[in-house]
Amino acid sequence: MLESMTDNPAPTRAEVTDVYMATELGADATMLSGESAAGLYPFITTKTMGTINKRAEIVFYGKTYYEKALADARKSTEGIRADIAFDLATKTQSGDYDFAIVLSRTGELLKTISKFRPNVVILGVTEDEKLYTAFGI
Repeated sequence: MLESMTDNPAPTRAEVTDVYMATELGADATMLSGESAAGLYPFITTKTMGTINKRAEIVFYGKTYYEKALADARKSTEGIRADIAFDLATKTQSGDYDFAIVLSRTGELLKTISKFRPNVVILGVTEDEKLYTAFGI
C-alpha cells in the first residue's frame, strides 16, 4: 500500500490516504510487500504504516463507524458469547484499557469477540494445546 516507499523514504499523499481510509473504515489489516521485503527503507516504511494505522484507528473508534460496526455485530450474533463480546467491546470503547485477558476452552468466545472488534489487544488463554498451536504459534 506504500509502493513508492520501495525507493523513497516518504509515501505519496494518495498512498497515505488509501491506508488511512482503509483503517478508518474498519479494515482488519493493511499490508506491506515489496516495500518492506526488498525496498531501500523497510524500517521507515513499517513505522510509517503503523503511524498511519494508529491515527486512523483513533478516528475509527471515535466516530460512528465503530458504533455502526458494533450494532451490526450485535444484530448478527446471538447467545451468551455475543453478550460477553458486546459487553467487552462496549467497556473498552473509551480507550481506557490497553488489553483484555479472555479465558476460552473451545476458542469460540475468542472468535465471537473478534467480530465485535474491541478497542484493545485481546490475550486469549486456553489450556487446549490444539487451539494455541493451530496457527503455528
